[in-house]
Amino acid sequence: MEKKLLALLDAAKTGCAALERAAGETAAAWKLRWRKAQLEGELDCYLTEVGQLLYATHTGAPSDSGEMEHLLQEADKVRAALRENRRELALLRGVVVCDGCCAENAVENRYCQECGEKLWP
Repeated sequence: MEKKLLALLDAAKTGCAALERAAGETAAAWKLRWRKAQLEGELDCYLTEVGQLLYATHTGAPSDSGEMEHLLQEADKVRAALRENRRELALLRGVVVCDGCCAENAVENRYCQECGEKLWP
């Protein structure tokens, strides 16, 4: 009876550890998705501002090129953060996203199955 009880307790511990791991992975995925939405909104704002400056120039009200350059640099930073976010989300799902074509690949792939770009350094 005692052996059965110990085996049952071990099984319960193992099950609890698996649930804890799964909950942690789910929480990590939600955090990454939330951050992705924030970054996408930030990128939209930068690109909207760039578009407004460009249109102002088109309509005869030239904009400050320094301001345009700053906005574009900030947009580049946000895009890099989005790429990293996409990589982290993919790894949680057990895949790797190609930087070249955005195709999903198995983690063990060294090169993209779609475009042939190197996936790992």
